Amino acid sequence: MNRNYMTFADIEISNRLEKIDHALFKIEKIVDWEAINKLLVQTDYRNISYYGRDCYDPEKMFRVMIAQRYYSLSDREMETQLIANLIITTFCKFSIQDQIPDYTTICRWRKHFAEFEVFQEAFDEIINQLAKLGIGIKNSIIIDATITESYSRPRRIETIDIEPTGDEPLKEQPEITVTIEESKDPDARWIKKGKKCVYGYKAHTSTNKDGLINGMVTTPANVYDGNMLQTIVDKVSPKHKIGLYADKGYDSKSNRDFLNSKNIEDYIMRKKNLKQLVEEDRVNRNKNISSERYVVERTFGSLKSTLGFGKSKYVGLRKTHNYNILGAMLFNLIRSISIL
Repeated sequence: MNRNYMTFADIEISNRLEKIDHALFKIEKIVDWEAINKLLVQTDYRNISYYGRDCYDPEKMFRVMIAQRYYSLSDREMETQLIANLIITTFCKFSIQDQIPDYTTICRWRKHFAEFEVFQEAFDEIINQLAKLGIGIKNSIIIDATITESYSRPRRIETIDIEPTGDEPLKEQPEITVTIEESKDPDARWIKKGKKCVYGYKAHTSTNKDGLINGMVTTPANVYDGNMLQTIVDKVSPKHKIGLYADKGYDSKSNRDFLNSKNIEDYIMRKKNLKQLVEEDRVNRNKNISSERYVVERTFGSLKSTLGFGKSKYVGLRKTHNYNILGAMLFNLIRSISIL
């Protein structure tokens, strides 16, 4: 399954693909794969007695996850692309003579990586690597939340009309309701956003002033944004004094006290009923903060338009978080290419 040599065909394909300016090839150059491999050692089936169809090189399979997330492909679609798309095959380090993992193998490896928290650890590792390249990804905290729609719909109730039988019409039209069970996502919850009701999750996200993501927590959609500020800050773990920017939803005494205890500058927009500020000062403060925190909205827009962030491809909180965090890691790498 894993050959460590290149055929003449592989060399020719590699030479041709060097002429293509593709994001995956740029990611290939910017990532320290040796450090990533240190995270993946624990997942290597070849280190244990079991040897079978899942014994692929963990780095190759992790690259498969990256390419799959980049193109927002299903497991079946990814199997096809590994066979037909030379860009993906080359990025994933498969020789033209290698046996390509099928869609069930890809699915099992994703679960295998999830068991070892590989996606979260890889996200954190990439942040450290970008810091070494001079990108201060933790130099500020701008927090907000965006909704990720669930892959599965909840059950629904439908009203069934009764047609009359025989010659006599029905005197009254009875209503019968039938509950139709679907593959419901048990961890997702409802939330109303504007006039739209969405069933899914929230990605509570922190970015820096360049829009790079430095922390993310996924919860059911009905979790209130303001209650997640402390969790996000702990996730980012800033090492020096920085500022935190957030909208009015995060404005509470407990959050302000928490920031003060962490020596973090408070740039949370103030609610109207807060008595500490006169109205003019409150409006000016919020306007100044808004000019800084718009960056996180731009990040959400890019995630949804380029990486399919608006809807999960998987069922369950854990799988959806891994889907989100892998997308965040990819976004940071793509964004960093332009910064560097």
